[in-house]
Amino acid sequence: MRPRQTTPSIDDPPWLSSFIESLSRADLSPATCRGYRYDLRHFLTWRATIHSAPLEVEALTEIDLITYRQAMITAGLRPATVNRRLDALRRLCRWAQDSRTLNRDVTRDIRPVRMVRNRQPVGLTDAEVHALLRAAGASTHGLARRNYALVQLMVQAGLRVGEVSTLHLSDVVLRDRTGSVRVRAGKGLKDRECAAPCVGILICAPVPVPRTRCS
Repeated sequence: MRPRQTTPSIDDPPWLSSFIESLSRADLSPATCRGYRYDLRHFLTWRATIHSAPLEVEALTEIDLITYRQAMITAGLRPATVNRRLDALRRLCRWAQDSRTLNRDVTRDIRPVRMVRNRQPVGLTDAEVHALLRAAGASTHGLARRNYALVQLMVQAGLRVGEVSTLHLSDVVLRDRTGSVRVRAGKGLKDRECAAPCVGILICAPVPVPRTRCS
């Protein structure tokens, strides 16, 4: 699972707030908007280490972006992370051009970092899955059954965290020891139905209690 991102400590300039608002009006999901804000804040935090003056969009240069890209590479960031942050800057520049804040797209000639794609996705091992389920089943405050069921649902049906968090009871179809789950407005705002053999069992199944060592 991806570690939770910690937003750099920096105040948003007015143009960043306006840009994020434009993404919301374009019907991008809240999670996507947060991702753009996080990546652009990272750029602003980096730039503040070499320029004391606050950044105005019209002052953005190709040299800034090339230097930023090299700094991320030198820091050992993955190509996917570098390219994602460059894409956030590209979209910002397109928005700035449309709003006549920027005369030209300074990201046009900025190359992405080449990636060697692994066609075989990397998943959790059986041991990692069981460890995750055990941790969920050991939750406190009366949340063990709920957390175990949610993690099992994500493992069995391949649901994302955001998709699980928006499920309603009416989205779950129960059958004899099987079932399915309807995902509304998933990635790309697409609806889909996922087979979830575990659903019918999870609601009534006891949560495994982790063993404790006797002292």
